[in-house]
This record gives sequence, structure tokens and C-alpha cells, in this order.
Amino acid sequence: MHIKFLGRGTGSGSGAIDYVLSDKDHTKAARPHQPQVLRGDPSAVAELADSLEFKSKYSSAVIAWHPDDKPTDDQISEVLDGFEKVAFAGLDHDQYTWTAVLHREQNSEHIHVIIPRVELSTGKSFNPAPPGWQRDFDPLRDYFNAKYQWASPDISLEPNRARVTQPELDALRKGTRAEIKKTIEQYLLSEIEAGNIENREDIIQTLQGLGFEIPRKGKDYITILHSESDTRIRLRGAIYEQHWKFERTLETENIRATERDRNACESRARAAYSELESRISKRAEYNISRYPRPEPELTTRTDRDKKHQRDTDQRDQKTGDTRLDQAQPDSYNDLDNYLIEQLGADAIPLEKNSDSVSVDRAEPADAENAGQPGRLDQVQSLREKRETMRPNRRISTAIQRWLQNFKRAMRAEYDRVRAAFNYRIRKFIESVQTGYDKFRKADRHLSTASAELERAKQNTDRELQRGGQVITRGVRAVRENRSDELERFKTQINLVEYAASFNYRIDRKSSSVNSKVMKSPAGEKIVIMTDQDGHGIYFNVNDKEADSGSIIDFHQKRTGDNLGQTRKALRQFGGFADVQDYKAYTKPARTDKNTAQVAHAYASAEFTDSHPYLLQERKISAETLRDSRFAQSVKIDRRGNALFPHYNGSGISGYEIKNTNFTGFAKGGTRGVWYSANITRADRVVIVESAIDALSHAELKKTGQETAYISIAGSMSPAQLELIKRLSDRQVIIATDNDTAGNKYAKQIKEVIPTAEREIAQGKDWNADLQAQHEQEQSRGFDLEM
Repeated sequence: MHIKFLGRGTGSGSGAIDYVLSDKDHTKAARPHQPQVLRGDPSAVAELADSLEFKSKYSSAVIAWHPDDKPTDDQISEVLDGFEKVAFAGLDHDQYTWTAVLHREQNSEHIHVIIPRVELSTGKSFNPAPPGWQRDFDPLRDYFNAKYQWASPDISLEPNRARVTQPELDALRKGTRAEIKKTIEQYLLSEIEAGNIENREDIIQTLQGLGFEIPRKGKDYITILHSESDTRIRLRGAIYEQHWKFERTLETENIRATERDRNACESRARAAYSELESRISKRAEYNISRYPRPEPELTTRTDRDKKHQRDTDQRDQKTGDTRLDQAQPDSYNDLDNYLIEQLGADAIPLEKNSDSVSVDRAEPADAENAGQPGRLDQVQSLREKRETMRPNRRISTAIQRWLQNFKRAMRAEYDRVRAAFNYRIRKFIESVQTGYDKFRKADRHLSTASAELERAKQNTDRELQRGGQVITRGVRAVRENRSDELERFKTQINLVEYAASFNYRIDRKSSSVNSKVMKSPAGEKIVIMTDQDGHGIYFNVNDKEADSGSIIDFHQKRTGDNLGQTRKALRQFGGFADVQDYKAYTKPARTDKNTAQVAHAYASAEFTDSHPYLLQERKISAETLRDSRFAQSVKIDRRGNALFPHYNGSGISGYEIKNTNFTGFAKGGTRGVWYSANITRADRVVIVESAIDALSHAELKKTGQETAYISIAGSMSPAQLELIKRLSDRQVIIATDNDTAGNKYAKQIKEVIPTAEREIAQGKDWNADLQAQHEQEQSRGFDLEM
């Protein structure tokens, strides 16, 4: 797995989002799978990025996996959580926004990350990947690679994954020493794996076949030299040792392989996690100090608990079956009263039928028919005449039996009708009650659902409002900070690139890490530096008083624009695309006022290879001054002084001053070291007390390109010792003066480089020996003439 921030972000945020969400890749071919949004709201991220007026509107990163890794969804989520902790260390969730989109290819996965470069609570510019971002994100990458045994892009951790082809000689000539060394080692490893190299002699023949000379071979190293590019590199390691053989290497590796594979991943994971915690802590400390949270506003908030009102009026509902069953057969119960009693307020009033009759009564319901004789009247008449009709008892008994049977039949019919009626009434009441219960239950569910829907709506409204407020607050803060626009121009725009857009070009020989010397086509020379407050500043070497200042001054001096026109032009500047060698045009490191004055004074001087003082008084030959090692390290100022520049870890720090009966050092400068031009490729380094001693030693000893020189300018500070300590991998010769101070310096150097050797001049120093030799040669010439 690999994490990399891309060099993009000055264009449209919407364009970047459209690309990562597109169903087509950069070749316009259809993606095998649709992009999947894993974090954030892409549309909100695009809107916020486009609203920014910074030069860089967003940062873009890619998290990619090797085809053999096959990460799971949970592992991908874990990686994104770790990425968020590092990128936004120390910030709360409402102080930033970002989005992550997953692309699944045929055999691999990778994630695009887009981050608007603004901190939302203050509106200040926020850079999640400042220079040196690898120091923060590489431990995160290494931790997950070790934890899940994913492929690492660092071949030093997994050399078995390195596969290279024979390097092109042009690439070797253009690369740095470290790049060339790394490429050669990769190529030799691939040749060893292929069985083409079996011992050190095969390695030497292979290097010679690549066009390298072998000027030196030691017991544990090989020195190579490419004559055309004048590149000299010392190769150290197991495969370069004198008695190395492929079989022994394999045997040793096989013995240790099992234990190493078992412990390597766990050990790397622990180390990476420890480093990751340290980097997150430092990053959080910086972010908290740069983006402090405002004091929280105290608000009074009353939350009322909504209590559900319970129905305390529980009606005593008794089923109608009991009352109907207990009623007397002859009793009459009005249907309206019965329904009201059973259903209460929910009862449906019924309309009475005036034509109804009581089946319990013998009288007819119709009063008009009351006077008409019926069967019962006939029976009564027969009873009255019973005495006269005694002989006909059989008839009377039959009538009585008939009457009894009639009553029983009527009673049975009544009971049947009444039971049917009661059954229908019960079913009706049950259906009404069941429907009512269902209605009440449905009403309760509807009320609950409505309440939940209302809460969801309120939550959604709050989230949308919060998101809108966050973005609005960010945009508002950005606009409110327009008053600081000039400050941002001075600190965020690289003045070196801006000068390049006006056709100024870098003078590499005069530039350093903390100062860039640039020349225009007309020959105008300027020096660009970075002040302690981060402002890019410049000055014209030939007219410092009239032409110097910030990027605002630079633009106005060359265009004549007013401040408003200058603002408009600088807002539109997004970097100079025509700069090919971006490393040379990077923003200079911060420096103080004294160093700026030193850089100006040194830039104002001119290079020379025929300084009168050096030729006539110091007896240094013109051939030595024209040597490529020294031609660009000696200058002459307006007073005729010889200047020898000193450098520290950041660039030029001062310069030695030499002239007749005068030795000094730049006012306000600090002593670093003066060195010859071949310092990075020479195998042998001679340390002297002055640059003139270096020139004298080179002429006396007739040294060549294999020997470089360093001058400490008659002092030895801890910073100088730290610079000298970096030479421990080379042959070091101590050639300080032949006096008490020289012996003291030699002892200090010996402490940091125990392998260093000492050469002592016969006289006080090496220039004294050179002048003595010159006098002897003149004396011999005079004797010959005599």
C-alpha cells in the first residue's frame, strides 16, 4: 500500500470531483466498477474549494494497493480512519471537510482523497501536506503494510520485489549520486537473481560494461567513475566485498530467512506505530496553535419532556351475553338503552318502530282490532257455557290441550327469535368494539409514526442546517480574511516562480538553499530570500535601495500597476508551468537579516580566476585558479578583496575576506565551511584552515579531481564539526596549520573521524611552503643565469 499527495490543487475543485466520480478513467475508457464514495459529501467539498481565493484551493492524495494485497472493506475503512487522524490531527470534525472515493480496477483498488485547503472555524489556509509530508504519512503507510503484510513501495524493506532493467547511461548522468547508486544496486540484484553474476569479479565486469571505470577497489568497497559525467561513487555492501560469492550469500540468507520473516513484520509495525504516534502528536500541536477554537457561547436551553397522556377513563365493558342470558323471557329491554349501556358515547342511536308488538302480551298491537272477537274470546265463551256443555268434556279438554300446545309453540318460537336477536346483537357489538380497537391501535401507530417522522425531519433539518452553516461559515471566514490578502501573497506565493514568469532564470552556481540568484534576459541580477516571517523578499544586486522588497514591490516595479491591479494579477497566479526543474525553483529556506545582507554582498561580487593578490603575493598559479574545482569558488569585490564563500546546512552563511595584510570574515555572517566544487564526488577530502591553504596544497601536491578541499576559516564550532562528521565514509586528510591552534583543530577532527590522517606543512602553513618553493625556483633560475 502506498500513500502519495499529488502536485495538484490550484485548479477547479469541481473539476477534480467530476473526475473522481466519473465512470471513465483518464484515458476515457469505461471503468470496470462505478466509483464509490467512502467519506464526505463530494458536492459540498467542490463548492467549498471553488469558493476559496487561495492559490491552492485543495489538496489531492491517492491511497493505492498492490494487486496482490486484496484489502477488505474493513481494512480500507481502517486505513481511511488512520489517514484522517494524521491529516487533521488536533482538529475537531467541524473544523475541516474532505471526501474519499474508491476506484476498483480489474485487479487492484485505489482511493482518491480531495481536501479543501481551509480551516472552517477561522477561514485560514490549511495545508494537510506541507513540505516534508512524507515524514508524517510514511509511518502510517509502513504500519499498515507491516500489520497486514501488504506490499511496500520501499524496496529496502522488500528487496525481493525490486525488478529493474539495465539502466540507461543518460539516466545515470542526470541522476544524483544517491539515485545512481540505488539504480545500480537494483540492477545488480536483478542480475544476481537471474544467475548472471556469481562473484565480485562478475560485478566489476558488469559495471565496466555499463561504461564505468573502476579507479579503486578495497576489501569491502568498489569505487566507480563515469568519465563523461565526472561522477565518482563508492559502492559498499555485502556484494561488493572481496571474497563475496553467490552460493555463500544464499546459504546465509536461507538460514536466517525463517526467523527474519517471522519477526520483521511485527518489529516494523511496532516501530512504525511508535513513529506515527510521535508525528500525530507534533502535527496536532501545530494545528491547535494555528487554529485555536473560539470560546464556547453559553446559551440557555429548556428541554421539555413530552409526556404521553394516558387514557384514564377506562370504561367497564361487560359483554351483552350475560345480561341477555339473565333477562326474564317476558321482560322487554329497549335496544337504544341496551346499546347506550354497552357502547357508551360510541353507541349509534336507533329509530324505534311504532308498529312493533310485544310478543309477551295477548292484546293486539292495533287498537282498532281490539273489539273484534278472536280465538281466545271464543274459548272464554265456551268456558262461560261450561255448565251447559258438560257433556262435551272431550271437546273442552282438547281445546285446553291445544291452548297449552299453542303457548309452548309460541314460547319456543319467542325463545328462538330472541336467541337469534341476541346473537346478532352480540356480533354487532363485537364487530363495533373490534373495529374501534383496531382504529385506536392504528391511530396510536399513526401518531407514533408521525412523531418519529417529525423527529427525523427535525434531525435532517438540523444536519442540513449545520452542514450549511459549516460551509457558509468557512466561506464567510475566507471572505472576511480578504484584509489579509496581501499577507497571503507575501507568504504563500513562491517569489522564485513568480520571477520566472517574468523570464528570470536561476543562476545555479551562485544559488543555495536559503538564497536564489536569478538573472533576466537583459542581464539584471536579483537575489531572492525568505524572511523570518515567511515573506518572500528580493533585492537588485546593482540597485538594492531602489529595487527591493516583497512580491508586491517586485510586480509594481516591473509593470507599473497600482495596488488594485497588483492584487488582481497575484490572485490569478497559480504557479509557473514552464519551470521544468521545480527543485531549483523551490522557495528559499527562511533566513535572518544578517544572512540576507551577506547574500547580497556576495552576489554583488564577481567570479575570478586571475585575482592579482592571489597571483602576485600568494604565488598561486593561474592554472590552479582555473582548475574546475576552484573556478567558481573565488570572487572579487569592488575593493579588490578575494572572497571565499562559507556554507552551512541551509546555504551561504558568510565568506572569508583576503587581501594584502588583511584577513577577515563577512560582517554579520557565521562560519560554516568553504569547499571545492568536487566535494560530492571525491573519494579524498583535505581539511585546511583557509581557502588559500587549500589552493596552495593542491598546487604543491599536484592533486586531481579525486581530492576535494574544505576550509574552516581558522575556527572550529560545533556546527562546523557536525558538517565535517558527514565525511566519515571517505578518506579524510587533516592539513591544518603547523602551530598550537592547528594541532588543537586536528585533535577535534580526529575525535569525530577517528580514521582521519594528518599531513603537516614544513613551514607555518601550506601557503608558506608554496612561497618558499617559489623562492627556491627563482633562486635556482638566477644561479643558472649566472
